[in-house]
Amino acid sequence: MGSVDFILGGVRSGKSAYAERLAIFYRDCGDDLSLHYLATCVDFDESLRGRIDLHRERRVGFDWVLHEESLDIDLVLGSLSSSGGCVVLLDSLDMWVNNILHYGLDFVSFRDRFLCVVSDFDGILVIVSSEVGLSLLPSGVDGRLYCDLVGGLNCAVGLLSDCSIFVVSGFPICLRGELRDI
Repeated sequence: MGSVDFILGGVRSGKSAYAERLAIFYRDCGDDLSLHYLATCVDFDESLRGRIDLHRERRVGFDWVLHEESLDIDLVLGSLSSSGGCVVLLDSLDMWVNNILHYGLDFVSFRDRFLCVVSDFDGILVIVSSEVGLSLLPSGVDGRLYCDLVGGLNCAVGLLSDCSIFVVSGFPICLRGELRDI
């Protein structure tokens, strides 16, 4: 079996940058591990394109194998798990939930397939998500649904994780497991 590290934080908290450093650390400590980046964000608008570009710039020079999948992340993870010997950074669950809702798909079936793959993952999996439980309750129905789904998924992934880290202003705080010296 593998291991799961769960990295949470607010918007622009430094969670993705921390997760990238952690995945590279695991790759460098391992024996011939490949390094994979599973990106879920769809460039729906100019603002998201800018965020995607920033993430791409940080990955230059580290030999990442990029997988862009906005919906069927369970299939990508299943394939990578069966290949063995890899570190996978999944960025991010909150954008994945956004995509499912945007396309009007059945969240429960996507969630259940994803959690099944995570629980059986054979490799090192680093998962990023936004913490939605520290903000005001959204005034709209869609916003409340989004926060409920992301919050519930975060809880489920947290329970499956070996290590959970909360990133605030670029500083990692260990919630579960051991904070790595990276």
